[in-house]
Amino acid sequence: MPLARLRPFTLHLKPEWILGIAAIISLLLIVIPKDLLTRTDRVDLSKQPTVLYADSYSGGNSTATWQNEVQKHWLCNLGQKLPTPYCSMRLSLTDEKGGGLDLSRAVNLTLWIDYKGNGSHLRIYLRNRGIKHYVPGDDLSEKYNMVEIPVQELAQGFTINMDEFGVADWWVSQRNIPLKEARPEFNNISDMEIQTGSLTVSGEHDITLKAISWETPFISELQLYRLITILWTGLIITYLLFRITAMNMALNRQQAKQQELIAINGILSTQNRRFEDLAKTDQLTGLNNRVAMQEALYHGLNNWKHHRESFSMVLLDIDHFKKINDSLGHDTGDEVLKLIAEIIKSSVRKSDFPARWGGEEFILLYPNTNQLEAMAAAESLRQKIAAATNPWGINITASFGVATLIGGDLDQLFKSADEALYRAKNSGRNCVMGDTRLGINAQF
Repeated sequence: MPLARLRPFTLHLKPEWILGIAAIISLLLIVIPKDLLTRTDRVDLSKQPTVLYADSYSGGNSTATWQNEVQKHWLCNLGQKLPTPYCSMRLSLTDEKGGGLDLSRAVNLTLWIDYKGNGSHLRIYLRNRGIKHYVPGDDLSEKYNMVEIPVQELAQGFTINMDEFGVADWWVSQRNIPLKEARPEFNNISDMEIQTGSLTVSGEHDITLKAISWETPFISELQLYRLITILWTGLIITYLLFRITAMNMALNRQQAKQQELIAINGILSTQNRRFEDLAKTDQLTGLNNRVAMQEALYHGLNNWKHHRESFSMVLLDIDHFKKINDSLGHDTGDEVLKLIAEIIKSSVRKSDFPARWGGEEFILLYPNTNQLEAMAAAESLRQKIAAATNPWGINITASFGVATLIGGDLDQLFKSADEALYRAKNSGRNCVMGDTRLGINAQF
């Protein structure tokens, strides 16, 4: 072939092809097995110091003894002297410098335990030495992240999602921890405790810890989705710039495309509003959730600062809710939450803001309402809950803590309401306690 006929080869990659390739890459990143993006770590049990203890220092008569310390095999004999006897094995996870395990990015924890006994559950503590609450030398200042797991599947390996852990109620109450700080932390795990469960009866319990492992993703799902979002945002911006240039060269095509974009944007706007409403609503009870509560708190604080309008808060906690779940099941527990939510909805004003705070706790914000008025409203709600009939034939009551905004300090408002709720529980429950800072009658 004569050289004069040769033409240079040029690859014209259309924008649609680029988007198609990006879509394939995005799909592969989403559907790729998580095992390929996850690292599994294990604890070398033979190198970790371990101690046993029981409830004797609390006045109990339970005993914990080693059968084989190297193999982490121990025997617990629960006594009957205390109503809730216990034995525990404490496994140290600190290194030579005193630093603990960082499990803040772990997604789950798997335990292999051989158990023989008449108990149904074991309690697991991951004790974290957080910067804010840990005091060196004070073991009880470690945050007690807790979960109870069934014993049936432990020998084959039982996997616990990290978001299934909660902070022990007794630790939150004992250390007077604000609600907003009572969340699990896993950034500096110093110890793991394996303890007999809360409903475990007296008798002999044979326990052997075989292995511990956890999974940590190389990249979290949130980071992965952010990466895909950034990728698509860049591609979309580039593509839009390309389309704008092309539409400037062809005005008629631009008008047609513009009408299509307007229609698409309208659909997206409607969907976004619907998703925004869903994001602010507790799916079980239909009440507002914590996301929606931020706006109500902002308005209450703003009205107090500019107009000195009273702003009160009521914390509501269903009494003995755990017993309801344990005796009647979690489905019934959910129905009880719905029942309480309906009573709340029918009892508040249009200007009030009821929300589910989490678990069996609810929060009510009362704008333009002083403490006495808020306590009266809480007392009325308490009576309605106590008098309400239910198909399960159980006595449902609730405890209330009331506080009023003083000095524009929302943190103090939460703390005061939480302290009032704590006093209500300690006063026998099924009562209303108010903020003692105001020097008025603090109880209904």
